[in-house]
Amino acid sequence: MQRQTASKMFLAAAVFNWVVASSLFFSPAALLNLFGATPTPDQSLWVQQFAGLVFVFGIGYYWAARNFAANLPIIRLAVIGKTGVILIGLLNVLAGEISWQFMLPVSGDLCFVILFIMALRSRSVWNSSGMA
Repeated sequence: MQRQTASKMFLAAAVFNWVVASSLFFSPAALLNLFGATPTPDQSLWVQQFAGLVFVFGIGYYWAARNFAANLPIIRLAVIGKTGVILIGLLNVLAGEISWQFMLPVSGDLCFVILFIMALRSRSVWNSSGMA
């Protein structure tokens, strides 16, 4: 992955997180209904707390878009965090707590996990070419 491509990808990840966070904060039902996921959460405090964390992670992705090397720990944490979102979502689907459609928006996290790992692996190429 080229450094410029990675920068655009992290910016896209930031925007993705900010859109999801805003949707979850202001109207989680609207977001989940868009995908047909049921039931919608009824404990707004916890949903809003989660939305706040999603928003903060978006700030980290924005920082990574601007300076990847300085924000490596954030990207490594993002891989762990997004993988956790995927696994927790899958566990809830398998337990029957939420419908399978919930995994549709979560698939965005899966895509970003793959892209983040690709960017982390590309870092050695950037370093050897002076593009870090």
